[in-house]
Amino acid sequence: MRNLRKLLFIFMTIGLILPLSGCWDRKEVNELALVMAKAIDLTPDNRVLVSVHVAIPSRVGGAQTGMGGGSGGKSFFMISATGRSVSEADANVQKKLPRQLYLPHLRIILIGDRMAKTGMMDILDHFGRNPPNRLRTAILVAKDSDARSLLNTTYPLESLSGEAIRKLERQLTGSNTTLMDFMIQSASEGTDQMASAIDIKPAQESPGGDSSDTGGTDGSDSSSQGEESGDTEPAFSFDHCAVFRNLKLVGYLDPDDTMSLEWMLDRLKYTMLTMEVPKMGKTISVDLTQAHRRVRTQVQGNQVSVQYQLSGAAMLIENQTGLDADDPEVMKTFQTAVNAYVVHAGSRIVGANSLSRPC
Repeated sequence: MRNLRKLLFIFMTIGLILPLSGCWDRKEVNELALVMAKAIDLTPDNRVLVSVHVAIPSRVGGAQTGMGGGSGGKSFFMISATGRSVSEADANVQKKLPRQLYLPHLRIILIGDRMAKTGMMDILDHFGRNPPNRLRTAILVAKDSDARSLLNTTYPLESLSGEAIRKLERQLTGSNTTLMDFMIQSASEGTDQMASAIDIKPAQESPGGDSSDTGGTDGSDSSSQGEESGDTEPAFSFDHCAVFRNLKLVGYLDPDDTMSLEWMLDRLKYTMLTMEVPKMGKTISVDLTQAHRRVRTQVQGNQVSVQYQLSGAAMLIENQTGLDADDPEVMKTFQTAVNAYVVHAGSRIVGANSLSRPC
């Protein structure tokens, strides 16, 4: 009996030690290529072009660069390859890298305009069947552009432009359309799909006139003064929404329609609205928060009607009318202006011609 206990103790000790032997399938960081963003385009000869953002760990968040376009160089590099499908293009990208592509850190998927018009079925099939891909990855459409050139744009405040795109979309729209959201929309009967559209606002010239005159007479560096005045770098814009039908891009909603749609879908977190006050010819601006919606559906025979009730709280942040906002009657006038603006914007969504550009 004593020998049996000793034997059982030995087997238990071995069983407890074996899991502590280490990770047999470990992957060292210096053996991985961390993919932070991916762009998918369709070439003129109808081949799939995949471009990936690979982070350079020694430059991300370090004091050497601090920004994507710092003196120490970019914190990422982009590599592209083509194929007959997304999977084949991924395999061709891997052939160009000495490290293994690591996808769990993928933050955004950017789809080119031409690829989105062709259809998203094969793209969703690829990401749905590949386990390393995260369904929480944000998906966006490059408005009237290819995704590769847009993703390669550096952003001054972030070391990775893909991370800047993800943060900006969440900040400006209040939410990210994830890959899982898009898949749920595609599987829902009678529902069209939507995703945020991103484009580039061109750099604005400095208001000081000819840049050659900014140097002054004291021999100071004109380039440093130029960086302090005006927008000298292109900026990302999320003013539009891409609308799909049967997983094919059919057009874009303009900014007002995008705001209304987000509100009607109960995805609007915060936004700023500017509207004219009736009979004044002047505008007010309000910061809209706590946006909510209620949906009521009525069925009478073969007729189905849906009523949306939009509500929220707004804080007056600018008043150009000259009226006293502390006056209750004036505040009622402002509320009427806001309500009229929301009703007008919402009615455009309900209408049949809400797309800003037919495809």
